[in-house]
Amino acid sequence: MWISFEQMQQRSRHGLGLLLLLMVFTFMPSLGRACSFTSPTGDNDAGMMIHITGHTIQGNYLIITYDIDYPGMTKVKLFNGNRELLWRSQYVDDKEGEHRLVLKASVLNPGNYIFEFDYKNQKQSYPIQM
Repeated sequence: MWISFEQMQQRSRHGLGLLLLLMVFTFMPSLGRACSFTSPTGDNDAGMMIHITGHTIQGNYLIITYDIDYPGMTKVKLFNGNRELLWRSQYVDDKEGEHRLVLKASVLNPGNYIFEFDYKNQKQSYPIQM
């Protein structure tokens, strides 16, 4: 496969830009600390794009609120204390911002449960005791 001189120049400029970017991240370790943040719950979830903000029980319903930084698909699984899968959400494309997961609390017996949120291949567990 032959490439023209102009294509070679463009590729070398692109490669130079990648090299420069790599050098910036390699020689600036403080950049990672400067970009970290703390979630509203006080947990340090730097780099996470999903933030579980809490839950409430209103009447017969359990409501879990979470924020996502970008539009995307959020998958949720519910496990019992023995890590047995009890429920899986339908895969829905969420818009960025706050969301509410609403489930009937009356179907959950007293005990420990774990909600596992999977958003853009980042999994975050959220334990709840009923």
